[in-house]
Amino acid sequence: MIDWSRINELRDEAGDDAYEELRDIFLSEVEEALARLGYDRGPTALAAELHFLKGCAVNIGLAD
Repeated sequence: MIDWSRINELRDEAGDDAYEELRDIFLSEVEEALARLGYDRGPTALAAELHFLKGCAVNIGLAD
């Protein structure tokens, strides 16, 4: 689900260009985190990666 109010808040605070840069950084970070999920590093590392992904998503306006 997309939290449009959060996205609009970020755009208002930072501007469209900065939001687009933030979005691009988010996509890059997610790609790297998803690649790390393929390594068997144990349940603690898996939980940390998933927590990181969830936090990043919520911060940029993606929820649930």
